[in-house]
Amino acid sequence: MNHNSFFDTYMLSMLPCYDAHVCLRSWPFKMFWYSLFMRMAEYLDLESSPWEEILTDAERVTRGGRYLIIFPEGHRSRTGKPGRFHSGAFKLAVQLKVPILPLCTTGTQTLLPPKRWWIKPARIKMQMLEPVLPDPYHGETAHIEMRKHVQKQMIDAIEQLESN
Repeated sequence: MNHNSFFDTYMLSMLPCYDAHVCLRSWPFKMFWYSLFMRMAEYLDLESSPWEEILTDAERVTRGGRYLIIFPEGHRSRTGKPGRFHSGAFKLAVQLKVPILPLCTTGTQTLLPPKRWWIKPARIKMQMLEPVLPDPYHGETAHIEMRKHVQKQMIDAIEQLESN
């Protein structure tokens, strides 16, 4: 899912699935008002956990038929446009042989952009793209090829959402 606003996490309630585990950087786990609930919901800390632990936890979640929600940019966009995607989600997809379900949102950057403390009315749109299977990607650069493909698809879809 692209990431434009603190409000994006609340947008997850619009998803058609109910059993999803959010994967985050370490800093949200330091917010005392969220930390307990994030741990109870089994959110995954992608920044301070070792890769093997992340892989084991992700495999447990996906083999149980549940979803992982990852913001591949790792932080909110400051421009409203998708930033650089990190490889973690794509490494997981390739190693676990699970698809990526790209999720695109627009409007949350108007609703509550970074550095603003009040909500402004906005039209929010969300679109889930077709699953991207890891099968066509091979070798040591498989995750990079998959990442580039998904990022292009998401950028195109976001531009389309914004123009309508």
